Amino acid sequence: MALTAGERVGPYEIVGPLGAGGMGEVYRARDLKLNRAVAIKVLPATFAGDSDRLARFEREAQTLAALNHPNIAQIYGFESAANALVMELVEGEDLSLVIKRGALAVSDALPIARQIADALEAAHELGIIHRDLKPANVKVRSDGTVKVLDFGLAKALGPDGANASAEVMNSPTLTARGTEIGMILGTAAYMAPEQARGKVVDRRADIWAFGVVLFEMLSGRRAFDGEDVSTTLAAVLMKDPDWSALPASTPAALVRLIHRCLERDPKLRLRDIGEARIALKDVNNAGGAGALDAPQQPAAARQAPSRRPVVPWLVAGLGLAIAAVALGFSALRTTAPAPAAPVRFTIAYPPNVRPLSNGSDYHGASLSPDGLRVAFSGADAKTGKIGVYVRRLDAIEATLVKGTEEGRYPFWAPSSQTIAFYARGKLNRVDLDGGSPLAICDAPTGGWGGSWNADDIIVAGITDPGPLVKVSAKGGDTPTPVTTLQPGETDHDWPRFLPDGRHFVYTAWGVLINNTAFYNIASLDSKETGALFKVLSHDSFTYADPGFALFIREGTLMAQRIDVGTMALQGDAMALAANAAGPINASPSGALSYTTTTQMAVSNRLIWINADGKEEGAITEPGFYADPAISPDGSKLAYARKDSFAGAYDIWIRDLGTGSDRQLTFDPADDRSPVWSPASDEIVFSASRKPEGLYRKRANGAGAEERITTKEMLQTWPYQWHSNGFITSHSDQGASYDIFSLSLSDLKTTPIVHSRLNEERGSVSPDGQWLSYDARESARFEVFLTNYPPSASHLPVTTEGGAEAKWSKDGKHLFYVSSATGALMVVDVTPGDPPTFSGHRQVHPGPLDWGWESSHSYDIDRKTGRMVIEVLSATRDLTVLLNWQGLLKK
Repeated sequence: MALTAGERVGPYEIVGPLGAGGMGEVYRARDLKLNRAVAIKVLPATFAGDSDRLARFEREAQTLAALNHPNIAQIYGFESAANALVMELVEGEDLSLVIKRGALAVSDALPIARQIADALEAAHELGIIHRDLKPANVKVRSDGTVKVLDFGLAKALGPDGANASAEVMNSPTLTARGTEIGMILGTAAYMAPEQARGKVVDRRADIWAFGVVLFEMLSGRRAFDGEDVSTTLAAVLMKDPDWSALPASTPAALVRLIHRCLERDPKLRLRDIGEARIALKDVNNAGGAGALDAPQQPAAARQAPSRRPVVPWLVAGLGLAIAAVALGFSALRTTAPAPAAPVRFTIAYPPNVRPLSNGSDYHGASLSPDGLRVAFSGADAKTGKIGVYVRRLDAIEATLVKGTEEGRYPFWAPSSQTIAFYARGKLNRVDLDGGSPLAICDAPTGGWGGSWNADDIIVAGITDPGPLVKVSAKGGDTPTPVTTLQPGETDHDWPRFLPDGRHFVYTAWGVLINNTAFYNIASLDSKETGALFKVLSHDSFTYADPGFALFIREGTLMAQRIDVGTMALQGDAMALAANAAGPINASPSGALSYTTTTQMAVSNRLIWINADGKEEGAITEPGFYADPAISPDGSKLAYARKDSFAGAYDIWIRDLGTGSDRQLTFDPADDRSPVWSPASDEIVFSASRKPEGLYRKRANGAGAEERITTKEMLQTWPYQWHSNGFITSHSDQGASYDIFSLSLSDLKTTPIVHSRLNEERGSVSPDGQWLSYDARESARFEVFLTNYPPSASHLPVTTEGGAEAKWSKDGKHLFYVSSATGALMVVDVTPGDPPTFSGHRQVHPGPLDWGWESSHSYDIDRKTGRMVIEVLSATRDLTVLLNWQGLLKK
């Protein structure tokens, strides 16, 4: 709100405006009670309209008011009626104006620096970090007294407390809650590298800013300069200051202090601002001569002290500012006389979108051909509406593309102005600048990816599983198969056109190739295919100029030359990045994107919740867990666990009475999906060892493990040990997953649900009359119901995504995981023939780690009704790599 002279704010009378900025508008005012001049800062309207943030700000302001120091502008109070902060009015000019007149002599800079250090030390001792120290926030009074302004306000104001500005010295102070990682916080020219990366910062970020300010006072130039925010941040992350800008007369001790403040690695940086204060005192006592060091060399000849080399592909920050680095370097690459250095940075998930479950945050992410935007599937953070979102790399939030509701797996037209996506049983297209979506063709079971060439031909997988087809992007065309499933193959996915627009590479899957993906080359002009290579990832191939195949092999992003004439790989593959996952995207502009698979990025944890969904405590710290199963007597918990992302799962047992854990299996291959016997004394689990199948073992560890499935039963997953001695499971024995029962007396298998669809996770109701199961007859799984033993009738239980159905002990409720959002859900069951279902509601928002990593991501304690759930603790970010060719071996 704008205030005018004479207007009252509580006991304060407005005199006139003093200025405005990202932190709000500032006015000179008179305290009518104490008859003193004060400054009134009115908070931005976007901030003031958020009651939660306003309440939090008032709490922060109370802490900041405790800063009572002669070099800190004090906070007097907060007038909630006007959303205004009342502060000490500091006369004088700010340090940025002093520096504009020219570099300060050492004798003039030292007292200012010492007082800034005193202020920082007093605040740090109270646990308060400035987070936005810069010359514009330092006032120098006529008597030489220095006052540091806006202490801690960056944290207090929160993520919306800044407005855009193009001038780097006053670039937007982008803020975030202290617990939110991934939002940029600070001002570009003075941000510490870790601050630019969006990480949680400590007092060492203030020490970095202090070094930048000290350098600027002595040199008259910014330590990290650029034409705009993005290039300034690039300098912070990539370049050392121009040390020759410091006058030759600068004391060596002072230069050494600045170097220690500007260590990019916080672990090597000056740890306490009190050390800087002492160093400044020593320089001052030496009369500015630098007596603590050897005679000073001319500044132009000085070099930085030995430090760790700056890695050329520094992982840059998350969010708006760091994404802007990408654009800045993209522009620099076209004008620089020498090849630009590779630059790597990650982009955190946008705050206004909730990730879909069962995959990376950027679900099916697709980078636009111009390298400026990324399209992905997500859900609105408030409404849960699922669709295709587009995020510019220079923006914090993503925008839902109108008309893409329920959209999945988007891919771009060559123009970067149109997106194709799967939704509601169709392959569709929509223009970003508006207009209604156009249905291109039917896609009854959805698809995984597609590719669009310059002739408006799309290659896509409109049936899953199934071959690839070609279809006109203009619609009205009948899809024509362009690949043929070979013996042992079950599905073709993720096509990518090569430069000629006629040949394309795709992924071939099949049970007989043991979960390994083969990359084949095919052509629009022929159904003949040729094998390229095989990897253990299904969405991780693309072509990139000039003449490289990019793919992921065992978690490493690789590049290998490919002859686009003969379509043959040449030479050796070269590593570009570790801990990588698909999809890979490469734009003609030179940008490359992939998702990361660092340990914390894909970890989960096991927690207890009660029947109402309230969390009752963590069972594990974040790590790698799967398939929690509570014994029927409620005394023990079985679960799969591995020690690293690339490790193998083993079965562990926890005694719920004592809390002790014991490892049950020790095979180097994966042991997964434990289920308990009705007597709580045995476990059946799935093993990928040789021979593969289901194994049985006593829960106390005694005796040998017994294999209970035949050699033909590959990829078999137990889901329920039924009281009549049968286990319902699913097994990929052909073109799809099916459900069967297994007799433990004669090890005979009997199909229960078998069709062309993927059917999984069968669960028999407590009365033994009904079987719930998952099936994917469209782009996502739904829960269905049939008689037990099954009949021809199969009734839908969910229509908006469902999986992992489990019955309550009394059969009055059916729990399931939303296959759209990963939330734990429940539906009321009314007995009947068949039962009816009503009252679908959320129990816990999750997201549960269901699907690929778990055959069951939760379980119910039959005695107490409480549940253990497997919740993702963090998810993947999108990593962008610019000038990636610089990482190739010569």
